[in-house]
Amino acid sequence: MAASDPISYSLDLETYHALRDVKVCIPRILVLVLVPDDVQEWITQSEHALMLRHCAYWVSLKAMQPSTNTATQTVHIPRKNLFGPQVLQTMMTKIADGIELQ
Repeated sequence: MAASDPISYSLDLETYHALRDVKVCIPRILVLVLVPDDVQEWITQSEHALMLRHCAYWVSLKAMQPSTNTATQTVHIPRKNLFGPQVLQTMMTKIADGIELQ
């Protein structure tokens, strides 16, 4: 899988429609956390560090088209949308300044 390939993720329709709702005042995003196949390898903790393996990606579904499916909707999350502390801080600044998340 190439780094340019989006991640395809299937959402239940209730969640999909809630995340795409344009009438809400507070922006909503989908954050998808990928974990290792062996979940025991996901988190390592010691007195000096808490380490999470793999990463998270985000996408805004605001104003996406309504789904014509009956149970789920597949969304595509760009791999460039890595989610982390700096990204969250930038999002919060944009929200405070009234800038749309894309």
